[in-house]
Amino acid sequence: MKKNDRVVIYTRVSTEGQNVSRQNEDLISFCEERGLSLVCVFSETISGLKDTKDRAELTNLMNFVSDKSNNIDGVILTEISRMGRKLNDVSNNIELLNRQKIYVYSTTNNESTLNEDRTVNVYGNLVINIMASIGNMEREQFHQRTRSGVNRAMKNGQVAGRRSNIYGYDVKDKRYIVNEKEEKTIRDIYSMYLNGLGAKVISKWLNGNNVPTRYNTLGDESSEWYAGTVYRILTNEIYTGKRYYNEKNESGEITIKHTISHPQIIDLELFNEVQLKLKSHSLKIGKKNKYDYIFDTKLIKCSCGKNFLPQNRNGSESEKVYKCASCRKEKKCGNFSVNINKFSSSVWYIIRRTDVLLNSLKSSVKNNSIKKEIIIRESQILEINNELLTIDKIENLILEKLINGKVSSEKYDIQYAKLMNDKLILKNKISFAKREIKELKQFESKQINLDEQLRDIKGNISMMKKLINDLVHKIVIYPIYNFKMNNSNCVCVQLYLYTSINPIEYVITQLYNDYTIISLVKGEFNHSKKEIVREPDILLERKKDIIHKIEIGVK
Repeated sequence: MKKNDRVVIYTRVSTEGQNVSRQNEDLISFCEERGLSLVCVFSETISGLKDTKDRAELTNLMNFVSDKSNNIDGVILTEISRMGRKLNDVSNNIELLNRQKIYVYSTTNNESTLNEDRTVNVYGNLVINIMASIGNMEREQFHQRTRSGVNRAMKNGQVAGRRSNIYGYDVKDKRYIVNEKEEKTIRDIYSMYLNGLGAKVISKWLNGNNVPTRYNTLGDESSEWYAGTVYRILTNEIYTGKRYYNEKNESGEITIKHTISHPQIIDLELFNEVQLKLKSHSLKIGKKNKYDYIFDTKLIKCSCGKNFLPQNRNGSESEKVYKCASCRKEKKCGNFSVNINKFSSSVWYIIRRTDVLLNSLKSSVKNNSIKKEIIIRESQILEINNELLTIDKIENLILEKLINGKVSSEKYDIQYAKLMNDKLILKNKISFAKREIKELKQFESKQINLDEQLRDIKGNISMMKKLINDLVHKIVIYPIYNFKMNNSNCVCVQLYLYTSINPIEYVITQLYNDYTIISLVKGEFNHSKKEIVREPDILLERKKDIIHKIEIGVK
C-alpha cells in the first residue's frame, strides 16, 4: 500500500437493525490518515453467507475494480469476514483480485494480500485465509449447535427459535398456551374475513378500535396492524392446534417428519373454509396486468427513510406515480407523489449528461455482459419449465388420491387452487423473461455504435434496468415546501451514482404534462427545512403552452 493509491471501500452488515456508518467512518478516516485516494464506497445489508452473485454491492465492487479504466489499486475492509463467511467464495474473490494486481487490505489484521511491488504477500494471504477459515468454522459450529438444540426441543414438544413469538399464544415452560385476549382477536379476524371484509379493511378496523398488536404488548407503542399481518394470521395453520417440524441431519437432509400438537384456537373446518376463499381470491388477482418498472423499489427512498413505491390507480399514464410508503398508514410524512414516467425520464436525462454512462456501455461491449444476461434468463426459463412439470406431476398425484378416496374433496380443492395459482405465476415469469430476452437480443445487435445505443436504450426496459442497477446506488426524494412552478408542487431529487460519493441534486415538477428539470448547485436547497434558498436555473423545460412562472415562499 502506497500513498495516493486509488482505493475503494467495502462495508457490510447482516441485518436491517445494524448500521454500516461506523465501518464507513472508520475506513474513510483510515484512508485519510494513510493518504489514500478514495474513489468509491460500496455498502450493503446482507448476510455474509450469501454467494457473491447474490450480493449486489459486492458484485458491483468486483465489476468496478475489474474495469481497468477505473485504475483501482486496492480494496479496504475492516475485517475479512465483511467480504463473506464462505471460505471458498472469499478465497476465489481474493485470488481474482490478486491476478489483477489489486490488493485487499484488512484494517483489523493490518495485512494486505499484495506487497508494495504488487507481488503476492504470502504471509498476508496466509493470515487472511486463516481468518476466513476461522469464520467459516465458527459458522458451521453455530449451525450445528442451533440445529441440535432445535431438534431436541421439538422432539419434546417444546417451542424453539422464532416460533416462540406467535400472536395468540404465550409460552410457558417452553410450551404454547392460549392468550385469551389475542384468541378473541384471531376469532374476530376469521369471522370478519368470511363475512366479506378484506385484510386491509380488517387491519384498519383493528387499528381504529385500538386492538393491541403483539409488539404493543411488548412495549412498542408505534406498532400497528397491517394487511400483511392479518393475511399471515388467516393462513397460519398453527391456529388449528398442529405444527410440523422436519428433523434434519448435519447435511441438511430431512430424516424424520414430526407433527406436534398444542391448544387449538381455530377449528380445522373453519380454517379450510378461509383457505378456499383466499385461494379463489388469489387466482383472480393473478390475472391482473403486470407492470414493469425501471427502478427497484428499494432503490428510491423518501426523505423520511421509507421506500418510494409505485402505484397505478386508474391505468392511465398520468396516474402511474411513485409515493412514499407512509401514505399507506395514518401517519403520513407529507412528501409529494411523483409521476413515474417523468421521474424515470429525469433520471435518464441526468445520467446521459455524465461520462459514467458511456463508460458503462463500453464496459458492457468489452465484457460481453449482454450475452451473459441472455444466458441467465434462458436458464431461468428452463428452471421454471421444470417447476411447471413438477406441478403437473403433483396435480396428477392429488387427483389420483381423490379418485382413490385418500383425500377429501375440500382438501383437494385447496391444493388444486394453490397449484393453479403457482402455475399462473410461473407462466407470467416465463412471459416476462422471454420479453427481456427479445429486448436484449435487439440491443445486442446494435452494440457496435455507442451513439445508436443511447438513442435506443430509452425504449428498451431491460437495458435501462440493467444500466440503472449498474450505475445508481440510491435515489432520495425530498418535498419542497416553499417553491412552486406553474402552481405545481416540486420535489428535490438526490441521485447517488457508484462513481461519486456526493449526489447529483435537481428539482422536478409534479404536473404530468409539464416536463421541467431544474439544476441545483450546492447550498440552494435546505434539506432539514425542505426549502429552496434561492432561485435556481432551469436545465431542461418541455411544456404545452404554459407561461413559465416560479413562486418562491409558498407554504
